[in-house]
Amino acid sequence: MLRQRRKGHAIVAADLPKFIVEMYDPGEITEARRSFSAETAADALQAAKTWINDKTHCAKNFRVLNSDETIVFDKLVADLD
Repeated sequence: MLRQRRKGHAIVAADLPKFIVEMYDPGEITEARRSFSAETAADALQAAKTWINDKTHCAKNFRVLNSDETIVFDKLVADLD
């Protein structure tokens, strides 16, 4: 795993919290799961948009979880802006 450190005042990936984005079906079965480093859950969702919309998933729902695995967002893929 590539570890990066704070350089001056710049924030690098190792300094950011990790959020988990899960794709799942209505029966709550997780189809795919991926982590993203971001300052906020909204930023993690923004980073995950391409992955969510890449059409390789059959899942109809997605959720963003923080590092404690608390659900921050839980939406339908069709509702993704």
